[in-house]
Amino acid sequence: MQLNATCGTCKRTWSLRFRLPLGTGVDPAGGLAAVNSTAEPSRIIDVAGWVMLFRLIIDRAGREPDKAASRQLGLEAAQCLDEALKFYDADNDLPPITSFFSDDARRRLTEHPRDFSRQRLIQMRARLPTLGAMRARALADATARAAASPPPRRSAWWKRLLGGGG
Repeated sequence: MQLNATCGTCKRTWSLRFRLPLGTGVDPAGGLAAVNSTAEPSRIIDVAGWVMLFRLIIDRAGREPDKAASRQLGLEAAQCLDEALKFYDADNDLPPITSFFSDDARRRLTEHPRDFSRQRLIQMRARLPTLGAMRARALADATARAAASPPPRRSAWWKRLLGGGG
């Protein structure tokens, strides 16, 4: 996969190329988005990025009037917290400095260490349903949407047979 990026500050552009070893990130069983199905932390988004994404998505989910869409956003947010927690060692409350990929992210750790407290992230994650429960509900929402949409209109069988309407 190739991603073209432009720095918002200096306007420099560059291309990032990477391989997605596990496919597109869609769970084949339910067709729902799966952020990272491995136990390894991301090498593209650092712990600060995952925490920031969690906050942005949770904020959007709280403002979303459609309950099914809000639940889907909740699933994405929970996966962001799970990804952030992959960077932590079991015996440390803060992630190692190598878990922050930029100077800006390292500065955020220095200025706001509480935002990266492992215990705090675990407590936030505990307030959310399990991924299994969230995926089951998202699948039920998708099934209900599909059942509620009208079937495609087809012409009369005899018109199709005669080739007059398809």
